[in-house]
Amino acid sequence: MSRPVDRAIGERTGGRAAGGRRPARIALLLLLILAFAPTAGHAHQRLVRSEPARETALDAAPREIRFFFVEPIELTFTSVELLGPEGTNVPLGELRLHPDSANVLIAPIAAPLPREGGYVVRWATASRDGHPVRGEFTFTIAPGAAALVILSVACAPRAEPHVMSPAGGVAHAAAPARAEADSAAVAATVDRFHRALAEGDSATALNLLTEDAIILESGGVETREEYRGHHLPGDIAFAQAVRTERSPMRVVVRGDAAWATSTSTVRGEYRGRQINSQGAELMVLTRTPEGWRISAIHWSSRQLRQ
Repeated sequence: MSRPVDRAIGERTGGRAAGGRRPARIALLLLLILAFAPTAGHAHQRLVRSEPARETALDAAPREIRFFFVEPIELTFTSVELLGPEGTNVPLGELRLHPDSANVLIAPIAAPLPREGGYVVRWATASRDGHPVRGEFTFTIAPGAAALVILSVACAPRAEPHVMSPAGGVAHAAAPARAEADSAAVAATVDRFHRALAEGDSATALNLLTEDAIILESGGVETREEYRGHHLPGDIAFAQAVRTERSPMRVVVRGDAAWATSTSTVRGEYRGRQINSQGAELMVLTRTPEGWRISAIHWSSRQLRQ
């Protein structure tokens, strides 16, 4: 039979032992949580945004697709597929990383997008831990959008022409940044002029012409003022009545002058007459304080066989 004092000592000793085991169990539990908790280094890859953005509607066909990820991209484990409105595969150029960020993937579009409508982008890559990640998104090109694909750029006078690939890369030589920017601005001015005709915006169309501009069409030559009162209303009505599919534009820049050439196929009905023709266009542009403006236009067309 133990004495009361011995029992009291035993209870106090047992109490200290039990209390000592509890912190040990808590420490072990914390170690297990830390050991199996996911860390930043094991986080899965994720697409933050894209250009074009998901489900966006574009006024002009893009020349490339950009992907912005949370982690650096491993090109070896990355693929991109672009499907057109009919579900056909659209050729893409070689994938590359943005020079300023390994988290940004660029997929050049190797050929002009064939038509307006919905496009599907499918991508696949892998996280640093090898976990596969994939996804898709869509974008739409609005009817009448221009394919701003610059196929040829020439620089200052006496400089050799620099031919641009359809994806926007230089095929023969590295074109200076200013020449590439100028050619894009020239193409944008031509596109704005055609869009103004299609939208019935005669003020914008005239504003894009220089004061001394001349327009050659239908076997005649008109000044800007003559064009305002004669062919411009008819050109607007025609552009709104028919469907026009334009080829990629070829732009040449020589100092403060430039010219843009393209062809087109026109189908539809205009004033009770069926239209099925092929046209050619030459626009000469001049650099002005307000930007590039059109100083001469030459249009020609021929009827296609039915």
